[in-house]
Amino acid sequence: MSRAKRWVFLTVIAGLFFLISCSTSKIVIDIPRPSDIDIPEKIKKLALVKYRLRDDTTYVTNVIREMISGEGAMVEKVAIDNAMNGFWGKMKEYSRFTITGLEERLVDHKTESGFPEPLPWQEIKEICEKSNSDALVSLESFRASTSVNYSFYSKSKKKVEEGQLRTVVYDIREQVVHVGQLLAEVELGWRFYYPAESKILFMKTIQDSTIREVKANSKKEAERKLPGKKNAIEEVSFMAGEQFAQLLNPGYTTVERRYFPKGNDDFKMAKTYVFQRYWDKAAELWERNLNNPNPRIASAAKYNMAMINEMKGKMENALELAKTAWQLNQNKTIETYIQLLENRLLNQ
Repeated sequence: MSRAKRWVFLTVIAGLFFLISCSTSKIVIDIPRPSDIDIPEKIKKLALVKYRLRDDTTYVTNVIREMISGEGAMVEKVAIDNAMNGFWGKMKEYSRFTITGLEERLVDHKTESGFPEPLPWQEIKEICEKSNSDALVSLESFRASTSVNYSFYSKSKKKVEEGQLRTVVYDIREQVVHVGQLLAEVELGWRFYYPAESKILFMKTIQDSTIREVKANSKKEAERKLPGKKNAIEEVSFMAGEQFAQLLNPGYTTVERRYFPKGNDDFKMAKTYVFQRYWDKAAELWERNLNNPNPRIASAAKYNMAMINEMKGKMENALELAKTAWQLNQNKTIETYIQLLENRLLNQ
C-alpha cells in the first residue's frame, strides 16, 4: 500500500471514529417536576379537617336530594368521606408530606360562594399542636350535580354468511340502538392554613366529572342498565380527592433527550441497560469513564451522567457535568443540552 493510500485509509478510519464517537441516540426519560402549588419546604406534616353538615340541617343540594328520597344528607356525607379517602390514599404514594390526623368540623349551612367562613386561628393552632403538624388542610365545601341523557340511532344489521367464502351481508332492516348517558360532577373547595404565620396559603376549588354510557334495545332497558347516581357521585368524589393530592406533590414528566451510546465496551453494555431502563447500572458504567484518557469518551460519559443527574432532580450537578463535557468536546448536542438545563434552572 502506497503512502498516499495509507494516509487516505487512516484519514477515513479517523473520520469514522470521529462520527461514531460524536453520534447520539434519542431516548425518553422521566424527570422530576415541581408541584403545581408552591408550598414552603419547611411544611412537612399536615393535619386534615373535613366539614359535615349537622344532622338537623335543611341544606342538601337538589341533585343529591333527588338521588334517594330522604337520604340526600347521607349520600353527601359518604361522598365527602370518599373525597378525603382519595386525597389521603394518594398522599401516601408520595414522600413530600406526612398526614398526622383527621378532624371533623360540623357546619350549619354553606355560603353562597361555596366556602364557609375560615376556621378560627385559635382552633387551627390547637389542632396542629395536638397532632404535631406544620399546617392544616381543610375540605370545606362540596357541590355535586348529575344529569341523564337518552338518545338513539339506527344501524343496519350485519350478517356473516357461512360457506366456502365468508361474505358480509347487510340486512335492509334497521336496528334502533338506545343510548343512556349519566354525567356526574363534583366540586370540592379546599383551604390550606399555615398557623405559624396565621396565613391561608391558598384556597382551591377542584372539579372532576365522570360519564357512564350504556347501550340497549329500548329506553327502559337503558334506564335499568345505567349505574345509580349515588354511586357515580361517590366515585367521582374519590377521583377529585386524588386530583387535589397530585397538585400538592411533585411528580414526573416524560421528555426526550439525546445521549451518547458509543465509546468503548462499557458504553456498549450501558446501551443494553438503557434499553432495559436499568439507569443505575448504565450510570455505573459511564461513571467509570469520567476520567477516561480519551477526551471524547470522557466527554460522552460526563454528558450521559449529566442526564442521569437531571433524572434525579440534581440540576446543578447536571449542569456542571454538561459544561465539563463541553470543555472536552465542543459538540452541538452538548451545547444545546447546556442551554436546556440553564433554562430549567432559571424557571424553577
